[in-house]
Amino acid sequence: MKTDIDLTTSKIVPTIFYLALPIIGSMFFETAFNILNGVWVGKVGTVAFAAVNIGGYILWLFYGLCAVIGIGASSLIAQSSGAKNRQEAGHYADLAMAAGGILSILLTLIILFGSKAVLKAMGAEDAVINQGCIYLSWFCLGAPFFGLLEIMNAAMRGYGNTRTPTYIDILGFCINLILDPILILGWFGAPKLGILGAALATDIAFIISFVVLLYLMFTGKIELKLSAGIFKPQWHKLVSIIRIGLPPSISSIIFSLVYMILTRIIMDFGTESLAALGIGHRVESLSFLLCMGFSMATLTLVGHNVGAKNLKRARLCAWNSWGIAASVTFVLSLIFYFFADTLAHFFTHDPGVLKIAADYLKIVAFSQVFMGISIVLDGAFSGAGNTVPPMLVSIPLTILRIPVAYFLAIKLGMGINGIWLTISLLMIARGILMTGLFIKRPLTRGIYEI
Repeated sequence: MKTDIDLTTSKIVPTIFYLALPIIGSMFFETAFNILNGVWVGKVGTVAFAAVNIGGYILWLFYGLCAVIGIGASSLIAQSSGAKNRQEAGHYADLAMAAGGILSILLTLIILFGSKAVLKAMGAEDAVINQGCIYLSWFCLGAPFFGLLEIMNAAMRGYGNTRTPTYIDILGFCINLILDPILILGWFGAPKLGILGAALATDIAFIISFVVLLYLMFTGKIELKLSAGIFKPQWHKLVSIIRIGLPPSISSIIFSLVYMILTRIIMDFGTESLAALGIGHRVESLSFLLCMGFSMATLTLVGHNVGAKNLKRARLCAWNSWGIAASVTFVLSLIFYFFADTLAHFFTHDPGVLKIAADYLKIVAFSQVFMGISIVLDGAFSGAGNTVPPMLVSIPLTILRIPVAYFLAIKLGMGINGIWLTISLLMIARGILMTGLFIKRPLTRGIYEI
């Protein structure tokens, strides 16, 4: 399960796919779980589906905060590995696991005691709030394991091991695949738990996956090891991890907060619109997972080459990923536009929800290529440890979604499609600006300059 390729000398395009395909496979199963979970919960009712969707924004926030450790550690482990300093890479891995465990527990407590207030502030209906609180409260049983798994997977990718996280995610998906209909709908004589069953199925999958990962660590089958360093981590190096991981994490957190505010505007158009957004996100996640796969591969590849002081090759790796992501998302944009009704029909038969969801997919189809290239370039900057410039592009455009959505949807009377158009237009702008930023700003920053 350990990587056996020198990422500083191997052929670039095959190496991108070597790293990216397992990540894409991993995220495919994660996305497949989200889609399947949505299908089963959708059978419970529109309120339950909307509750899981609105609760998902809080979980985005959870994931975004965990990324402070995950992205920073992955970048520094990659750079240390590229510099052939395995001991230094091990120190960062120890620190990531120790800090990640503490952070995951703290974030779980925040969700447990603060989710109801957040859901109320988002303007959800009482029925949606009640169902959302049930889902989030029970999700918290497995949340610490989820957070630590994400951070440990990021550390392994820093080493160049993208296959083990895939195997772990496949395991989790299979467990969810079996448990979802049993616990949500009461198959095979089990109690019909509805939205609570969805949370429990996820918890069980996280816990079992975490136990398996611990086994792999104890048996030395992966680069991560339970050493004395995990109990006495070099906390002074946490500054370097946070310096890299915090900017993209802040961007992700603001993205989640903005979506919470947008949700309040969306709620003015009814629960059907919120349910349609959930469908749109689940379909669009197919595009997102491909982009994230190439982005994480780019982070690892750029990080190794920056650590090896080969900046020219690092930039060439990023440009190759840019082209691959643009090509793949162009094909997906055509599918989203021409098969929007068919894709939406997988999740619901409610005619009102179907129409709104199909409109969402057709409108965001125009932004898929730009989403792809911006996400890949995020990975390139993260691999180099230079994450502030992308944040300065991302945050203003994310915040702009609120006034632009209000103007188009309310002031110009475009309705819910005004919000969908806002999302698409600002994503196009982000892709263009990120490309310009990468052209103007070389990848000059690395572990030895932090």
